[in-house]
Amino acid sequence: MLSLRSLTINGIVRYFNLFPEMFIARIFSNQYSLLEEEDLEKILKIAKHVKVIYTLRDPLARLWSHIKFHYKFKGEEDLVDELTLKEFRKLINKAWFWKNVEYASNYDRLVRVFGEENVKVFYLEDFIAFPQGSLWHLEKFLAIRHIDYQSDASDTKINASKELSMPTQWEKMAMRKLKPYYEEFYARNLNHPSWRY
Repeated sequence: MLSLRSLTINGIVRYFNLFPEMFIARIFSNQYSLLEEEDLEKILKIAKHVKVIYTLRDPLARLWSHIKFHYKFKGEEDLVDELTLKEFRKLINKAWFWKNVEYASNYDRLVRVFGEENVKVFYLEDFIAFPQGSLWHLEKFLAIRHIDYQSDASDTKINASKELSMPTQWEKMAMRKLKPYYEEFYARNLNHPSWRY
């Protein structure tokens, strides 16, 4: 991820000047949705056209995936099996962890900086169920030419974590904490029909 916090505007401009004039930068990370407005505005100072694809996922599934990936990243993937309910509660209550589920406020911040016409919500569930159709909608939003993707490549999982079901007690605890967020997403039309709420 290009660290906008650590680079000056001149530094970012020098980086982009390495590429041809018609260069299309596609920088992707869930961390970009968490940047503050002042950091997002740095992008506007250097890019002629910005389109933001904000991909959402069922908050409960996202939370569980985040936990598994967190331990995998630390090289402790097998320790997820040994987590206690108390440790699970402590982890999901950390501000840095929970900020990822605040889809509505993240979306609002992106829209304030880039404009509603330049921010499009997609859903991971649709990319999984309808990869070709989802990619077609993505191309249309970006106004780029159509590419015939090979289905075997688009169906390949990247950075998949260990297959492990969330324990029932943990799911109940997480859903109690997530309930107001599900309600907000539903009220804001930011939810997906397959979500558990």
